[in-house]
Amino acid sequence: MTDFKAAFQDGLKAAQDAELARKEINQVFKDLNKQLSEVSKGKLRIERTRLEEPKVGFLRWIGPFEPPKMYWAIVVINPKVKDSPPKELAKWSLDRAGYPCKIGWGDREEYCEDKQASIKGLVGFGNKDVFIHTSSKVSLFLATFS
Repeated sequence: MTDFKAAFQDGLKAAQDAELARKEINQVFKDLNKQLSEVSKGKLRIERTRLEEPKVGFLRWIGPFEPPKMYWAIVVINPKVKDSPPKELAKWSLDRAGYPCKIGWGDREEYCEDKQASIKGLVGFGNKDVFIHTSSKVSLFLATFS
């Protein structure tokens, strides 16, 4: 006989675990922003937001008739500037269960299966190739508002 009670309990446990994972990921971003704010004197903040995929070629002309395709991204903004336009640093996705989350830039992707991997993935921006790519975007971003 099927044990519906056990299945229900398993579902509740999975939902609780997912909520804890999302809180943990949010805390990683909160810690990142605290340190980034100190280093940038409050000029930089990292956010996760939905962006619209740019339409290319023929799709530009049929734009009003087709809903935009959206994706999640990690962006940098300058909170000291009103209506600061976001500058995309990487693509972002989060599993329904919280982990794994995925950070992608260029042709690279980091799969983060726990808090330490999430920190490492975000610190991955310090990797030489990624740093050059990301820091030039941030430098251009800061120059725009300096």
